[in-house]
Amino acid sequence: MRTPPESVNSLLARTSLERRPRIDALIIDKVPERREAQPPGLPRPALPEEVGRRLAEVSLLQAAWHTYCPPMRHPDADLREHELRADPYTVHRIQDQSYARIAEILARCSGVGHEAALDVGCGAGFDTFALATEFDRIIAIEVQRRPLRTARRIAREHQLGRVAFQRQDACIPASGGPFDFIYCNGMSHYTQQRARLVETLVQSAKPNGWLFIGEETEGYAPLEIEKAIGERDNRSLRARLRQVMNGILGFPAFRFFASGTLEPLLFACGAEATWSDTTDWVGLPYFQRTWARRVSETILVDEIHGDYTDLPDELGQLRDVCKPLVGRRLTRDERFRLLEFAESGGRLAPFAIFLLIIEVIDARLSWETSLTEKIRNRTPTRLKGAQPDWERVDDLFTQFRDLVAARHHAEIPSQN
Repeated sequence: MRTPPESVNSLLARTSLERRPRIDALIIDKVPERREAQPPGLPRPALPEEVGRRLAEVSLLQAAWHTYCPPMRHPDADLREHELRADPYTVHRIQDQSYARIAEILARCSGVGHEAALDVGCGAGFDTFALATEFDRIIAIEVQRRPLRTARRIAREHQLGRVAFQRQDACIPASGGPFDFIYCNGMSHYTQQRARLVETLVQSAKPNGWLFIGEETEGYAPLEIEKAIGERDNRSLRARLRQVMNGILGFPAFRFFASGTLEPLLFACGAEATWSDTTDWVGLPYFQRTWARRVSETILVDEIHGDYTDLPDELGQLRDVCKPLVGRRLTRDERFRLLEFAESGGRLAPFAIFLLIIEVIDARLSWETSLTEKIRNRTPTRLKGAQPDWERVDDLFTQFRDLVAARHHAEIPSQN
């Protein structure tokens, strides 16, 4: 029996993340294999009808590919085959991930202009150079000096004068605007005021200009906490517990945002979300991607304080329960009430268990990294002091994970 040939549409969908693949290789790989046993040594019989049909599909696929994924406007910014003087992580992010990611994101931005783009929180130019293949001029901003030095060196060594890297706070409008496209991926959780950031991004876009924002949501810290516990990494565990605490209490530092809350904030700032998707961990959204288009001037942003147009009820309830208990040792009754609330069935209720984990790690864990902790993090591992009760931490996190998973499984029948 022969495997039925894959349709052109499915081929396009399957390869949409690849930028300008070899069409001949793409088709040849999908020619169905013959399953019948053949005597050894005999030539494989020709399939003229099937070959003709596949050649016709090649022609159709080529036309469709150039329609949906046209050639790069500026191939000089394609650094995938170049040697980059950077650390392995930066090289991997630029050469192995960024070009496919940017191609996928821009595919949803119909009618986007190609004059200027803004990359907010660019790091070491992780996605900046991929953006430079499609836009005539790039402004990339970052507050950290070290990654900026790396990004500027790469741009200089590859003669990409169209790309300008600036050290700047993301909540201050960048020079060189307005922009056809604004890219802000995975950095909003570091800003002091999310509403101010979103307002700045929207106001920096041209009328009908496009924005892409990627955010860490409620599932991101638990995902990383699970890894830290498995690796017995106390430093990463403390950082992610701090992210949970700040996200719950709304402190203006490293935190998470509740999924589904960016769209109304964009609307309040004068933009309309056109598409949004999330990636889940145990049914808990941990990263949300949102595409939006500027449609008007800011209309409501002055009425917003902090991170949300309206604080989600489930987050408000969790905040009310946790806020009086932060920063001190808990009594037995308080621990019992936290566990009781965690099992109450609310979507974010299991996060109350993280206060119990914080108590095991450090009951006085503050919302910012202290100077003492920063110094300790730079010392050799053997001098970092006592380790937490990992068995207790593991048990508490397992309770959290089981509650989240049970709630997710309970929701599946209702969704169907």
